[in-house]
Order: sequence, then C-alpha cells, then structure tokens
Amino acid sequence: MKACRARDPDLNKCALKNGNEAIRYIVKGDRKYRIPRMIPLEIPSVTVKGGKNLNVKMDNLKIYGLDKAKLIDINIDLPRKIFKIVLSAETITVIGDYDIDAKVLILPIKGRGPSNITLYNPVITYTQEFELEMRRGDYHGYIKNSELHYEIDRVFYYFGNLFDGNEQLGIETNRLLNENWPIVHNDLSRPVGETILEVINSIIENVYDLIPYQSMILFD
Repeated sequence: MKACRARDPDLNKCALKNGNEAIRYIVKGDRKYRIPRMIPLEIPSVTVKGGKNLNVKMDNLKIYGLDKAKLIDINIDLPRKIFKIVLSAETITVIGDYDIDAKVLILPIKGRGPSNITLYNPVITYTQEFELEMRRGDYHGYIKNSELHYEIDRVFYYFGNLFDGNEQLGIETNRLLNENWPIVHNDLSRPVGETILEVINSIIENVYDLIPYQSMILFD
C-alpha cells in the first residue's frame, strides 16, 4: 500500500484512493506481512456467544466476497491517533460447519451440520485509537481501543441437519429464521460484530508489528 504524507491537506482522500488500490493485493494474502489469503478467508473455528440463550460454534469457515469490498470513507486524525474506515460490499457469505444450542424467537434450536449465512449490502464501520512504542529501533503502532459497527439490507440463514436431521422441523426453523431475520440479526449482531472485530484487529496488529509507523505515514 502506498504511503500518504502527513502534511497532505487531502490526507483522507489520499488514504481512500491508496486503500482501494491496495485491497486487490491485500485479499490475495502476503506471508511477509502475515496477511492471510482472503479469496476466501478461511478461519478454523469461531465461537459466538450471547448470554445464556446463544451458543454457536462454527468450524472450517470460508468467507466469500471480501475481494469485492470497497472503502467508501476514511477519516484520519493523526494528532489524536484515531482513524475511522467505512467499508462496503455487495454480499459477504460465510459457509462452514455449525454446532448450535440456542433460543431464538423464543424457539429452542439445536443441531450440527452445514451452514450458510449471507449478508446483503453490508456496510462496516471500524474505528481505532492507536498508540506508538519503540520496537527494534523504530516506532510501531499498537491498538489502544477499537470498535466496529455494521449495517445490512438483508441476511439469509441456512442451517442443515437441525434437530438430528428432522427434515420438517429443519425446513420450518430455517423459514422462521429468514422470515424474521431483523429480529434474529438483532440478537446476533453484537457477538458477530465482536468476532469480525477480533479478525480485523489480528490482521492489523501483525501489520503494525512488521511495518514502522514512519513507513505507513510519511513525515517530511
């Protein structure tokens, strides 16, 4: 990714342009910078918990659609060491093996099997406050605080083999989940958002560790 100059009056525009140009390379992965391949992004295991009524474990996850993502806004405040990025995509599809024990829409849901969760027109807003520390003779960043919010137009759920393969119950449960997706999404959005935040922060921390701050923002 090309670096922008700190004194550039159009720093945000520079970062937006360079960021979008870099996405097509970043999604291919880079072992040197510990960036995983994202076509698709593969995650061995994720556990999503939301109180006593939600416990979902997802294994062998493959996330499709990140290569079509686009940065639509960047705001960088260097004196305060804060930046915000807004990212959009047409669809993001998560495929994997699930193990669920939850109560959704007041209905108990249990099962394990294949799953598909597809987000339509997601818009993700990521905000980070960072600090600097000396490492190996250069200043490197580290994450002090971060948060993530996302909005969607629609979501599609499919969970196969629910209730030990009871086909009728499985069909009916998937129908109810999709007909009432705003309510279901409201229950899942916080733990899912926290999981996405962990993935993003892990990638950024790797980049911070390897690339000095002065190489990411040019001060001259």
